Amino acid sequence: MQIKNTITIDLNTVKFFVNPPAKSDKEYIYGEAVRRAYGDMSRRTLHFEDPHYCGDKKDSVRRREDLKEDWKGRIKGLFLRKENDVLTHVQDYDEKHRILCNEVSGIFTSEDVDGFIPIKETPADCNNKEERKKTFSMGQAQKVVNMVWKYVYLFYQYYFATEGKYEEELKCFQRIIPFLHAPVDSLVIKGAARENVNEPAWPWSQLSYDEYMQFQTNLRNALKNKGTCPFLWELENWPFPEENNQTSKG
Repeated sequence: MQIKNTITIDLNTVKFFVNPPAKSDKEYIYGEAVRRAYGDMSRRTLHFEDPHYCGDKKDSVRRREDLKEDWKGRIKGLFLRKENDVLTHVQDYDEKHRILCNEVSGIFTSEDVDGFIPIKETPADCNNKEERKKTFSMGQAQKVVNMVWKYVYLFYQYYFATEGKYEEELKCFQRIIPFLHAPVDSLVIKGAARENVNEPAWPWSQLSYDEYMQFQTNLRNALKNKGTCPFLWELENWPFPEENNQTSKG
């Protein structure tokens, strides 16, 4: 069965991201995509309560905000550099995704910006909240990577529909969409259960890369018989209403 590889922009898609970026140039689009992806990942999963980030309240707040902007700037630069390579090498996407997640993790955990402690494997005790405040996981990295591609694709769709821009980029996306990943979060995990995909053992923000990839592979296999793929399945069904409107673990 042929896998669906595109959607057409419509009012519901426009409503999904509330407002398109104010400018249609590529750098601004990626900046806005990263800003929103960072918010999606960091809300409830990144913490700055560690004494390392405290001290004088005004200085602490200013330092945290400067650090966040530095992270987002580095991530934007990373994706702008990687776009052509990733979108034109279809069969290698899974490996490129792993590399991107490692690079995103490196940005958040870099010593030169006083970042978090990298966690490559699932922590032995995921219920230790104090330890989790100091770490950054591959589960968090995948959310950034996957959400950036999702927003960029939607923004390209919007500006193609309204200004006729990004036709070539959308053609590249059309080829790679069957290989792209769904951004894994608690709603996606619950939605995947409807497709008979087992929940991972840990909350999404605490997954190792291998645990994340096993879930993604299981979801991809489950959707093949329906002629769709994780990226479009999540895009067209999020936030998975009805059964999934209860708060789930993050």
